[in-house]
Amino acid sequence: MIEQRAFIGDIHGEIYALNRALEFIEYRKIDRCVFLGDYINRGAHSKDVIERLIEFSGKCECVFIRGNHDQLMIDALTNAGSVGAFLKIGGADTLRSYLKGRKIGPDVFSEMQSLVPESHKQFLESTVRDWGSDSLYATHQGPTDPSRVTILGHKLVDRAVFEKKVIRIDTGCGMTNGKLTVLLAPAFQVNYFSTLP
Repeated sequence: MIEQRAFIGDIHGEIYALNRALEFIEYRKIDRCVFLGDYINRGAHSKDVIERLIEFSGKCECVFIRGNHDQLMIDALTNAGSVGAFLKIGGADTLRSYLKGRKIGPDVFSEMQSLVPESHKQFLESTVRDWGSDSLYATHQGPTDPSRVTILGHKLVDRAVFEKKVIRIDTGCGMTNGKLTVLLAPAFQVNYFSTLP
């Protein structure tokens, strides 16, 4: 029997789109979900997104690839000197999702240490660089593998783009008019999910 897989593009803190996508995946009885990274920043619900992904990983075999935004959060949680870079690329939105209306103190590094639950830190640390099978290769931003079809996030496209042996599925989730893309394989069926509540 051929394994049914779902590849999920960059989520960027958008819980409504993620919930719709996961309901769709559960209905389809997918064997393996490969998330392409960038779970946080931009959208208002980064904390909820990580919580939902942790919960969903108990229902389906999941691979969580690390995106550049995820790496910057890991860096900011372990090195006070990295906090500024994290905040500049949307980390302030992520922090607000953990603050739940409270104001952050002057020591952002210490605040992050106490605000982010250990389970979320472990989730981020457990993310991987890539995933592959005989015919498919998935990673956040490259490099590609010329011997297999490569599925990428990271580079913003309006709709899923099918290039020669490369499929790009970061369709702007977390941005105005963006959407979350789920690519089903082996059929290469593309599905889009709105970020609206």
